[in-house]
Amino acid sequence: MAYTAFGERRKGDWRVSDPLPPIIPALTNRGFTGHEHIDEMGLIHMNGRVYDPQLEDFSVLIHISKPLTIPRVTIDTVM
Repeated sequence: MAYTAFGERRKGDWRVSDPLPPIIPALTNRGFTGHEHIDEMGLIHMNGRVYDPQLEDFSVLIHISKPLTIPRVTIDTVM
């Protein structure tokens, strides 16, 4: 299979593919970079985050309701 730059499946003639027929996901659910494709939703499950190739974006990991309460981290360099 071929993929667009953002992970969508492509046909052999380089057009973005139509949704796969139901038999294909039964054979393999792995695709772009070996990650699980959720064809029914058009998403790629990347083992920790979900990627949407049409939006070209990952899911949000956490919802920060109070950003000022996030612990601050400082990094000191030793010379």
